[in-house]
Amino acid sequence: MALVNAFDLPEHFLTENNYEEVLQHFNSTSPDIIQGLNLKTCDLQQFLSQGVEGTGLAFIVFTEAITKMPVSPLWSILFFIMLFCLGLSTMFGNIEGVVVPLQDLNIFPKWPKEVLTGVTCIVCFTVALIFTQRSGNYWLALFDGFAGSIPLLVIAFCEMVSVVYIYGIDR
Repeated sequence: MALVNAFDLPEHFLTENNYEEVLQHFNSTSPDIIQGLNLKTCDLQQFLSQGVEGTGLAFIVFTEAITKMPVSPLWSILFFIMLFCLGLSTMFGNIEGVVVPLQDLNIFPKWPKEVLTGVTCIVCFTVALIFTQRSGNYWLALFDGFAGSIPLLVIAFCEMVSVVYIYGIDR
């Protein structure tokens, strides 16, 4: 992409098949521009040896392993269906964790449970749209790094203090 932008090439001019040839041509005609681009080779083995972590691990390592299996299209479909089901089952617990306290506190007393659940799902859906933007991986890393660790620690500490206050430390 940097090569296409640097030389103002048409979008479909550079392909995987002619990349080396085009790079050699521009390297012989304009070596100073090529050096300024800091182009790196794409090597999956080197990338995996650097230690992949985070959310990309499942999508890189498992998909690479699935391509080596017999009938790999079937296994890849089953793998992504499994990931979808895991995410869906996690959301059932998360939605119940929001809807039940809202019902118990009677914040919306006249609303049926189905409507409250639907509104909660719509709100969660609109909040989750931030992860589908181009900067979605950045937002996911932010939420994973900051929204998951410290707030959970604070919540656990508050729960511990409230249990000790209500029941007493001796019980």
